[in-house]
Amino acid sequence: MEDDLIKECREQKGVVPKRIGEIFDKGFDPSADEIYWTHSLKCVPTSDKDIKNRWKACAPFCEGYFMREIQLITSECLVLIPLGGYALTLCMHLLKGCPLSNVVPITKYMQAHASPDSEKPFNFNGKRVYVFPFIHPSYHEVWLKDKPVLRGIEECFAERIREMNH
Repeated sequence: MEDDLIKECREQKGVVPKRIGEIFDKGFDPSADEIYWTHSLKCVPTSDKDIKNRWKACAPFCEGYFMREIQLITSECLVLIPLGGYALTLCMHLLKGCPLSNVVPITKYMQAHASPDSEKPFNFNGKRVYVFPFIHPSYHEVWLKDKPVLRGIEECFAERIREMNH
């Protein structure tokens, strides 16, 4: 049943979360097979306040779902768009073996990878995987309100994704 749900979610063409729609203009389809957005938390947390408390317990389960979702994508080149630090942590765990217990600071990662020169794909089961994290919607206004640098990095990431997929 879980595999059927994963496939059904993946096949929801044209259904894009509001935050992804805000990142990309209307002329770009971020639901293409080469692009996969994720918040990565597939289970349990009932509110944003619960995430910190539940992450250690939930992350190993989320990892299994996330890995199966990525394996279902047939493209040899994939762009992952993690929304938030927990999603980025799960991506880095899957792609680099980083521990799930150390949540990756998303703003530091974004700043370290802002330059196109720092863009190197990861290898995952024969796929070239690029990671472009964006601020999670629940923190979007807080983090980007007074940080034009982060907003600019997000805009650069969106442009690079567009260029990769045209």
